[in-house]
Formats: sequence, structure tokens, C-alpha cells
Amino acid sequence: MSVMTKIVMAAVLAAGAVALGTFGAGIASWIAAGAAVAIGTVATAQVSRGPNSAGFLVGIAACTMTLFAASAVSMAGAPLPMPVAAQLAAAPVLSWMALAIVYGRSGSSGALR
Repeated sequence: MSVMTKIVMAAVLAAGAVALGTFGAGIASWIAAGAAVAIGTVATAQVSRGPNSAGFLVGIAACTMTLFAASAVSMAGAPLPMPVAAQLAAAPVLSWMALAIVYGRSGSSGALR
């Protein structure tokens, strides 16, 4: 499976984790967030060239944002309005997109050339 496919899967699972948490399925939300982080960690390992590379830093930030968004939605005291949930879902998706851009610009892939 290619790195870009893994990044897209992590982004979709991150958005799904927020959506599931919004609709009250807390356990499913955490499972989706865990799957996003697991797949994203593998993609980050393939993108990064060292501990201080841009791919490593953006990938770890994307994993962290995924967990923060899933926890914010699933631990909310009251049901969140849809615009708030959409913004919470957009943050990890945009960070996964940033990892895809870093990977495409690194010269390792044929994308974005």
C-alpha cells in the first residue's frame, strides 16, 4: 500500500472518529481514532527521514490532533452543534493533508511534480 493511500486512510478515519463521537458512539470513535493514529504512524515513519525532519514533525502533529479532536468530541458534556464538530474534524484532516504535501514535495513520490 502506498504512503499516500495510508495518509488518506488516516484522514478519513480521523474525520470518521469525530463524526462518530458527535453522534454518541464513543467507543467506535476511539477505535477509529486509534486506527487513524496507527496507520498515520506507519505513514509518518515512511515519510520522515529523521527525528527533526518536516515529515516527522507534521506526522506527529497530525496524530496528536487526531487524538485531541476525538477526545474533545467524545468527552463533551453536551452534544456539539454540527458546525463545531465540522471544525473539529477539519483540523486533523488538514494536518494529514499537510503531511501529504510534505511527502509530495520531498521528492520521494511522483505526486505534486
